[in-house]
Amino acid sequence: MQTHPATRSDIRSDIRSGTHSGTGVGRPGILAQVLARLTTGLALRKHRRALLTLDPHLLRDIGLSETEARREAERPFWDVPVHWRG
Repeated sequence: MQTHPATRSDIRSDIRSGTHSGTGVGRPGILAQVLARLTTGLALRKHRRALLTLDPHLLRDIGLSETEARREAERPFWDVPVHWRG
């Protein structure tokens, strides 16, 4: 059986779907894993920073003090909660 090398569009599609491993095996590759973690971390950073824009009464509505909101917003983007990790 003859195998054909993957085309660039095949590889891009695999990376987007998280199945490109660089070996053609079909499991998530390191690049896909890194990109997924980075995307999650940056989204989390955006949400944490948004806490700084909330008025004190809105923070109370979600159960946070201004100090807790500031502390959360200052956490690094790579500090992702364990239950978010796949």
